[in-house]
Amino acid sequence: MAEGEPEQVSIPLVWVGVDETPILYCNQALSQFDVDLETFIITFGQASPPALTGPIEQQREQAEQISFVPVRPVARISLSRAKMEEIRAALGANVDQLEKARNMRPGDPR
Repeated sequence: MAEGEPEQVSIPLVWVGVDETPILYCNQALSQFDVDLETFIITFGQASPPALTGPIEQQREQAEQISFVPVRPVARISLSRAKMEEIRAALGANVDQLEKARNMRPGDPR
């Protein structure tokens, strides 16, 4: 350490309250990049299929009357590029773990 530089202190991060935080279901995601702020903005949302009832012909008629299916936002997150890269690596590793776990269960139809 060079003279005059402050000594760095390392303090661990501890996740608190994770078990009490609700898990929100998302089946849609939108990723954008804000050039001015140099951040990624990820919006997670939920789309529910419309309830179509009756015989298939009636369901088709009902579906033809629908102009769009709304996506309800659940959360919007802003991330720096460095954090986005970190999360991308973590998600990739998590998918790899899932594949390994599936391969360890012979005869599992999933």
